[in-house]
Amino acid sequence: MADTIDLTPTWAGILPYILAGLEEGAGPVARQVAQEEIQKMARIADEAGEMLKTLKIIANRMDPNGGKLTIACAGNLASRMVFMVENRARAAAKAKEPKS
Repeated sequence: MADTIDLTPTWAGILPYILAGLEEGAGPVARQVAQEEIQKMARIADEAGEMLKTLKIIANRMDPNGGKLTIACAGNLASRMVFMVENRARAAAKAKEPKS
């Protein structure tokens, strides 16, 4: 199997370019794209915070003797993650709808 290189940019790495899109001299398309990317970053940060809360809840419910995740807790975690992904997909679809 061939090795792959992950070229996914970090938010910190692309932030200067997003901010440049908000500069006074930038055109309306650049400003719109920059605003959309900042909104996307905010949604992702909120989702990451919710996931962290969920993981902390799960960690607190782990069996102190064996440290194993119970089936009920694992199911709860999976359900919350699916719910968050579905909400993100709905929000993305709604954002693409024409504005009236």
